[in-house]
Amino acid sequence: MELLTGKCKKAFEKIVNKTHHKLIFRMGSNETTTGTLILWDDFPLSLKYGVQVDFFDENHIYVNVRYNEVAKMFMYSISTQPVQDDIFSRAIYKTRQEARTEAIKKANELYNSKN
Repeated sequence: MELLTGKCKKAFEKIVNKTHHKLIFRMGSNETTTGTLILWDDFPLSLKYGVQVDFFDENHIYVNVRYNEVAKMFMYSISTQPVQDDIFSRAIYKTRQEARTEAIKKANELYNSKN
């Protein structure tokens, strides 16, 4: 599922192609040890989410997904300054992955409206 669109997608792809297009896992501490190459499309969802959050951090859109103990559900919040009150917040998701997906969609929307 493609979560990023428009200007956000283009900017993100530029960053991914430059810095995160591949990841090599190395076994052991020796530099000559061979590793396994993993392409972006094969990244686990949680790793993709982390790279996307890093991208948004660099663009001053701060995404946070957490468990709401009272509601017994996951929620996300988004702000545009590290210490600012949340500008978007939702607490209606049964799973962390649902909350992450919706948070990235909302951050994408915010990025596209700002740029």
